[in-house]
Amino acid sequence: MNTMNYKGYAAKINFDERDNIFWGRVLGLKDSITFEGETVSELARDFHNAVDHYIADCKQTGRKPAKPYSGKLMPGVGNHTVSEAEDRSFSQIDGKRLVICTDNRGNEASLEQWKVYQSLPDEDAERQGAIRVTDEEGEDCLHPSECFSPVFLESSVAKMFIMQNPAGNE
Repeated sequence: MNTMNYKGYAAKINFDERDNIFWGRVLGLKDSITFEGETVSELARDFHNAVDHYIADCKQTGRKPAKPYSGKLMPGVGNHTVSEAEDRSFSQIDGKRLVICTDNRGNEASLEQWKVYQSLPDEDAERQGAIRVTDEEGEDCLHPSECFSPVFLESSVAKMFIMQNPAGNE
């Protein structure tokens, strides 16, 4: 299953071949939150905007936003922690994972917000809350993990993306 995660909300991602558009739906809520985009970047931006709008609307109407899961379990993956589930389904080829930059404040020259990057394996960086990516300047640099969100794709699509983008980013 292709998914995206933001602020504790998980969404299933689909592709409509007829309309040539990605679309998604947040899982595990009574309310319906849907979003779409022609590119992965547009899809992620619309997903984040839809969740932010849902949270703001709940606050404005005096409702408590529903949380689909606690952060310890992920829907559809059984009794595994989120990190275990992400490790298994994360778009990863030859140790490279796909991530999207969701916040480039303070790093505007080296990161483009809503752009997909390849992260490189670096256990030391991950223990320090950082992620290693090849940025806009072509540098292999560390950036705060909270500035990125994982991108989940079928392995064949992820492999094609990485093969088409050998420099490390979209």
